[in-house]
Amino acid sequence: MRGFVLNSSRDAAILSSSEVSILGNYIGTDVSGMTAVPNRVGVVLVGNNVRLGGTTAADRNVISGNTESGIELGPSHDAVISGNYIGTNAAGTSALPNGRDGIETTDFSSLINLIERPTISGNVISGNRVEGFLATVPSTSLGLTPMNVHLTGNVIGLDPTRTFAIPNGSDGVFLANYDDSVVSGNVISGNGRHGIWVYYFDMGRGRLQLTGNTIVGNAQDGVHATADFLRTFYAATTWPSVTENDIHGNGGNGITADALQQIRRNSIYANGALGIATHPFPANYSTTENMALRKPTIDEARTAGGQSTVRGSLRTFPAETTFAVDLFDNDVCDSSGFGEAHTYIASQTVLTDANGNAHFEITVPQTLHLVTAIATVTAHVDCMTLFSQSLPCPVYSSTSISNCALVATSALPALSPLALAILAALLATIGVLTAAARR
Repeated sequence: MRGFVLNSSRDAAILSSSEVSILGNYIGTDVSGMTAVPNRVGVVLVGNNVRLGGTTAADRNVISGNTESGIELGPSHDAVISGNYIGTNAAGTSALPNGRDGIETTDFSSLINLIERPTISGNVISGNRVEGFLATVPSTSLGLTPMNVHLTGNVIGLDPTRTFAIPNGSDGVFLANYDDSVVSGNVISGNGRHGIWVYYFDMGRGRLQLTGNTIVGNAQDGVHATADFLRTFYAATTWPSVTENDIHGNGGNGITADALQQIRRNSIYANGALGIATHPFPANYSTTENMALRKPTIDEARTAGGQSTVRGSLRTFPAETTFAVDLFDNDVCDSSGFGEAHTYIASQTVLTDANGNAHFEITVPQTLHLVTAIATVTAHVDCMTLFSQSLPCPVYSSTSISNCALVATSALPALSPLALAILAALLATIGVLTAAARR
């Protein structure tokens, strides 16, 4: 199906079936693609192996201006939504909003036909009234719905050139109960609430991975992750991982998360509040080991001859547990004194003793400036701590180090008053004898 202008439908302009390609259409606009002529919904995508859009401009659909959502993703297998403009005009220069979400998944009322393995890639999803991408699994479907969503390489909240914001009204991405899925390589910026909001009610099928995204300049948090504690704790091996993302310039925290999540090797800096903040545990949540995780402490940081060594300690719980300590370098500290995490440097694995104590020492062949660290449990449930307090890493030349070391090891012990008096008398006697000898 190619080259149609589809508008003014009281329902969906397109209801797909299996083995269909939908390419190069204007859906919800006039023939120019610059003015809205709405359908209720742009596309309802159901069936197997449906292709909506492609990698060339000729294959691009413009799905904008519709009364409700641009795309409703229903029961389907291996759908591909690629290269479309969803919520902007055909030129990609301004919003032509869908009235609700750019892309949303539909309800699973029958629990018979499920959404499985959709790929959403290379789209511009900007300018929509509510969410850019909304995917929720209702609680009645939990445990029965394989998702395996891949949301990769999209621009969400900006123009196609990534030059200026065309915000979605709420979150760039909202995911509820979508584990065993990947959100990677997206640019998520300028949105009206959070860059990504993840909510977990229950899980157990596999980890949700947020990795390699650029999450910049959203109104509130870069990543906002919450959960229903009482239902999720015992399945905690599948908490989301947030790794290797660039998260900066957001209005709230870089990441607001529950303490059971794996947050590693991200670049987090210059956000409006904290780099990483955790939600308070609910009053009715029973005391567990996860509440006792504490920040690592950096005790010493020194650079000499182009090599830096950072020493620190971890005093936390659980005891006799393996932690990964990640080290970061920064140009400036967060105003709180804890964070930032501008540039990931290196990691070290440590094992806490019976009292929950461990020490780390990381040496790298480079000059560091202001260093911070974060620790993550790797052999239990991927609990993470907050940032350590930042500590300067002063630069010493090799000559300075040698001189200081020499002075420290050769310094005289402190003398008592009697010893000082004897020394003074001895020096005076030497002075007298020297003067006599000169005569």
